Amino acid sequence: MNMFKCKEETLFSKRMTKTEKFWRRLPFTTFFDSKFIDNSLDKKLIENVKKNDLEGVEKSLLNGAKIDARDENKKNALMIALENENYKMAELFIREGINLFVRDKQKKMALHYAAKVGKDLKFVSLILNEIPYKKQIKIINLQDRSGNTPLHYAVMNSNYYVVSNLLQKKANYRIVNNKGESSYTLAEKIGNQNILNELNRYK
Repeated sequence: MNMFKCKEETLFSKRMTKTEKFWRRLPFTTFFDSKFIDNSLDKKLIENVKKNDLEGVEKSLLNGAKIDARDENKKNALMIALENENYKMAELFIREGINLFVRDKQKKMALHYAAKVGKDLKFVSLILNEIPYKKQIKIINLQDRSGNTPLHYAVMNSNYYVVSNLLQKKANYRIVNNKGESSYTLAEKIGNQNILNELNRYK
């Protein structure tokens, strides 16, 4: 009986496809572990964001990926979309209720990323419009691991309209980063006269 059984098993394994063999080898507990499934979906979501694949992102979310999934640097999907200057994708994540207050490994928030890429106001406005005014002042002046505020990044990238908007919303240009640079001293260093003129209005 044992020999017959072994022969049957051998014949059966030969008939299996490579895919079937893979799933048969995969531990039962891993295959049905919700953490394993969720993690796979979350990774796929982040991959799609990095590829600027809006359709893929929508499918990932429909399949159950968590909106607040993060990559190895703790960047969430919104931060990556902002880095890629993908407005439609950033808009989607905000509409779906992504957390605007999380920080990545460098202690940056979504607003830091928006201030970096915003040649106009659309990215910064997208975020600030979702935040009550009283909270805006605190968030606008938050420093990352390098000591930079969103205003620092707006100045560094010569984003005049973002600088002007952040100053109107009480951004503090006197805050210094880890190198001892304020937004004002950075503007002097870069030599952007328009930004210097705007900063001088708030002196």
